[in-house]
Amino acid sequence: MANSMETFEDMTALVQKQIPQMEIRFKNESRLMKVLGVLLWVFNPKFMTDYVTTLYPHVYYPSREFLEKDPWVSTKILAHEFVHLWDRKRDGPWFSVSYLLPQLFTTIPVLALVVVAFFSFPYKMWVMVGLGVLALACLAPWPSIGRTTIELRGYTVSLGVNYWRYGNLTQRNKDWIALQFTGWPYYKMWPFKKGMARKMDDIEQQLLKNHLDWPFSEIKRFVTTHK
Repeated sequence: MANSMETFEDMTALVQKQIPQMEIRFKNESRLMKVLGVLLWVFNPKFMTDYVTTLYPHVYYPSREFLEKDPWVSTKILAHEFVHLWDRKRDGPWFSVSYLLPQLFTTIPVLALVVVAFFSFPYKMWVMVGLGVLALACLAPWPSIGRTTIELRGYTVSLGVNYWRYGNLTQRNKDWIALQFTGWPYYKMWPFKKGMARKMDDIEQQLLKNHLDWPFSEIKRFVTTHK
């Protein structure tokens, strides 16, 4: 039963019970996602084909074919996204701001650049060049505490679903998840490999000791009743 569209639909119902506005959408049918796909292609060329993205309250799968190809994988991904939706509902706009920091600071020199462009004064060109350089510096792949914290919660579910279903945690899964943090898929949000390995071990201990609050406990109940 686990590997069926019925299971996915049950998970969808569980999410919508908490987030009534939640809706499944598809990147290949979304103009917004297509634009983001172009902008993000440089550091994540698989954004449109391999990654599911949540923009509250909508969850975007790459395509209908992606979702239906392996319903269990799609269900596991939705469980991951459920945590993001719940955190966004709880934290409000701050969730989105913290996810985008520190790169969001780029908007400050960019706005200053726009303002400066309307005035005439000595050395204006040098000021504009300086603001442009500052904007690029802010846009660099600096570590992001907010994005890391948010995604650690989501990937705790990704590891947990495997553990609750199969009874084990593989090093391969932990290494793959760690790579999402240290590599380019999420813009090197936490590029410290040793520190990331310790975080994976911490998550493993939480799962083994069942030190989980809601909604993790609810997702665990769902997985154990849909084997």
